[in-house]
Amino acid sequence: MEQERPENLTPLAEAQIVCAELAEAIRAVNLTLPSLRVDLPSALAEYGALLDLGRVNLSTAGELVRILRRAAAEGGR
Repeated sequence: MEQERPENLTPLAEAQIVCAELAEAIRAVNLTLPSLRVDLPSALAEYGALLDLGRVNLSTAGELVRILRRAAAEGGR
């Protein structure tokens, strides 16, 4: 569940919070995206911050696919 965030966060601060939340959610299903990080150039640009999900091996990608499919089958969003 998404936590409430303070208003008037900078794009960089919001990206850092979302990145930490994503890392926590991924760990909760026993996955790790070791290269997960905030894309700093985008966080400082006018178009908005992006997260870099990084490079993952095929095993991790396959497990992510299984988790997402299971969540979708259970009515997850």
